[in-house]
Amino acid sequence: MSKKGILYILSAPSGAGKTSLVKSLVSDLLFIRVSVSHTTRPMRPGEEDGVNYHFTARDRFQEMINQGEFLEFAEVFGNFYGTSQAVYFYLAAQPSSAPRTPTEPRARQQRCD
Repeated sequence: MSKKGILYILSAPSGAGKTSLVKSLVSDLLFIRVSVSHTTRPMRPGEEDGVNYHFTARDRFQEMINQGEFLEFAEVFGNFYGTSQAVYFYLAAQPSSAPRTPTEPRARQQRCD
């Protein structure tokens, strides 16, 4: 029987250092998994779909809202951001006793749309 995990939500304004903090945590703590959020904003240079965000067309994001696919979502500066229920439940089903290996991608998760 595996222990239940703890869900941490990291929320801060753009440029506050969220990405740096998460990178540090996942490099030091192998049991941490990262949920990759969906967004409708354009991809920035150096970002990768499915790693930094699931870059999602606005009409598809709206369909996902209408189908109740998000745990939470918000519109910020004209773009939508949201946490997929499917990603959350996928991560929650992983046993906490089975840590991520050092070579396993740290932020890449299953695509849900």
